[in-house]
Amino acid sequence: MGAWGSGSFENEDAQDFLGRLKSLEIEDLRQILARAADERDYMEARESSVTIAAAEVIAASTGAPSSNVPREIADWLSTARNGFTPDLSELARRAVNKVRLNSELKDLWLEAEGLNDWSAGIRDLEQMLANWLMNRRRFLNLAICATAAEAIRQQPDSARTEIAIDGDRFLINGNLTYAGRHYQGTRVEGLLMNARMVQGIFDDLNPKTRSRWQYPDSHQWDPERNTREFIAAMPTWRQHGLLSFSINFQGGTPSTGAHQHLWENSAFAPDGSLRAAYMERLGLILDRADGLGMAPIVGYFYSGQDHRLRDEAAVKHGVENATGWLLDRGYHNVLVEIANETTRRYHHAMLRPERIDELMAVVHGIRANGFCFPVGTSMTGGEAPPSNIVRASDLLLLHGNGVNNPEGIGQMIQRSRRITGYRPMPIIVNEDDHYDFARPANNMLAAIRAYASWGMLDQGTNDYRNGYQSPPVNWSVNTERKKAFFSSLKQITGA
Repeated sequence: MGAWGSGSFENEDAQDFLGRLKSLEIEDLRQILARAADERDYMEARESSVTIAAAEVIAASTGAPSSNVPREIADWLSTARNGFTPDLSELARRAVNKVRLNSELKDLWLEAEGLNDWSAGIRDLEQMLANWLMNRRRFLNLAICATAAEAIRQQPDSARTEIAIDGDRFLINGNLTYAGRHYQGTRVEGLLMNARMVQGIFDDLNPKTRSRWQYPDSHQWDPERNTREFIAAMPTWRQHGLLSFSINFQGGTPSTGAHQHLWENSAFAPDGSLRAAYMERLGLILDRADGLGMAPIVGYFYSGQDHRLRDEAAVKHGVENATGWLLDRGYHNVLVEIANETTRRYHHAMLRPERIDELMAVVHGIRANGFCFPVGTSMTGGEAPPSNIVRASDLLLLHGNGVNNPEGIGQMIQRSRRITGYRPMPIIVNEDDHYDFARPANNMLAAIRAYASWGMLDQGTNDYRNGYQSPPVNWSVNTERKKAFFSSLKQITGA
């Protein structure tokens, strides 16, 4: 490889790149990085070295260069930097990650016994690109939230929310949730009341179906507006005692008649890499949740969209990338749900009950300073998980859809506790489409009386009024059903 050091420009290929940099346009850099980020196969050493050099240019353009930036880059940036767009940083980070994990350059450094020094430099470059994106998201988040005149005061940007598990109870920042709270003689302390809000980062990449989700006033679909309005509603949810919500990289069913799965909504590209626009939106939501003291349940896969990933290698790569992204950005307020209703007809076998514990182990294996994310996966309505899932889980995720008798909710919860492999752990019903909140016996109260957290699913009708799942979604508390849920929640939690 003609290298004399482990630095980004201490090799012949990177020096050749510098020599021709003055003849390159920004779009040329984009193409270099895109080829690497989307590369399916093993990357050769020369391509890897050029990719790293191009990523260094992007880092320098954001004001976060590594030390000793070559003069050629400084000269080139003096005329070219105004043409940069934010997505280039995420593209560069993905490309660098690909070089670090699967390239001839990595293996050459391994053979030369210099892998540790080389990897450290590459990780630093990745982190610089990631930090710039995180800071930009935080700036945008503050700008969005400053327009919402909500009663809950924003916490400082440095504030961090941390979710923890103690047996079958949840703690936030070291304190039991809903500390000391009982309702009608039933313990609420330690629960995590939630709602299914999985479309917070929804988009449709299929032009043939995209118009189905258009807003009634603008007559077009706008994913950025969807996320802005989601964030604006979050403080009101929190005021009423909602500590968690489910959100998913692939959303959920966007319409009650959408069974052909023609829409394309996935934060994962076909190779399992992450799409920058989706992650930008998710970052805004998770940052706001962090500031509000909320702990979202972040799902990775949905059965109507998992076929968008090419193969099982891409699925595993997606889990690695998603978990690494959450970890790199310091989110300790997140619970991971590998797949929504693993018992549904997933295209990829490793997302089905028999093998999904393999992916849960992948999440557990990705750590920073001893921290890893609590992980689980949900079942279809009324079903208890099999023993392999119970053994691999840090929390059990159940669904109440189809359980029309409140007694059935308690029975499902108790049945889950009798599965082989169970030990004290939290149980969350994070999807239930029953709304009899005014009755003395309902699914919500039945879950709490069995000491399990509960969350509402309100599908809606794509009318920008009803529900929380059928775009365009009105995320406010604007209908009688939504008001009844949040009123009951506030009463139960003492918010």
